[in-house]
Amino acid sequence: MKNPSRGKKMFFLFLATILIMVLIWKTDHPVAEYAKTGVRLSDLSEQECVDFVVSKGVEMPLYYEQSPYFAGVTKEMITYYEENPYSLRSGTLGSPTQANYFEDIRRIVNEYYGIYNVEYLPKYDV
Repeated sequence: MKNPSRGKKMFFLFLATILIMVLIWKTDHPVAEYAKTGVRLSDLSEQECVDFVVSKGVEMPLYYEQSPYFAGVTKEMITYYEENPYSLRSGTLGSPTQANYFEDIRRIVNEYYGIYNVEYLPKYDV
């Protein structure tokens, strides 16, 4: 003899499973660029690192064209955030513009590698 309540339980379990699958599908993040390209950002040259940052729409500091160290610092920050995606570089920043730039680098490096559950600092008004 079949238990009619068991059929109802199975039906609701099936519906809940479908609902969970739909919710997971809708909140799924896109495939990370790194998974598509396989290129580590730290393997790029200093100028390629700057070009990458520019291609992602990062607002560049005013002095970047005059600074002989800018490309090196950009690559250094990319390398640092590859290894430390949740780390903040506060306390060593020279200006709000520089702080915004470093946080933008952290954001695009994390997005490139598919690291999405990170809290970012709010931008400073410059």
